[in-house]
Amino acid sequence: MQNKASRSKGLWIGIIVVVIAAIAVVLLHNNGKSSGSSSKVQTIKVGSGNDAQPFAYLDKSGKPVGMDIALIQAMLISQ
Repeated sequence: MQNKASRSKGLWIGIIVVVIAAIAVVLLHNNGKSSGSSSKVQTIKVGSGNDAQPFAYLDKSGKPVGMDIALIQAMLISQ
């Protein structure tokens, strides 16, 4: 059975870890470079494999098809 002092120590360690993680997120949030252009075009990179039917595979003409490809195409059309 743990005593009150060791539980309190564990609580403080947990709080310190959370605070350090929050500070790291705030400091690293705007660390990336902005494009500097005023256009509102976004580039979204996605990837999918072609070896796991029915999610993605190649049809007879060699084009990727499947559920993953259909989902990617639906997201592109909805923008």
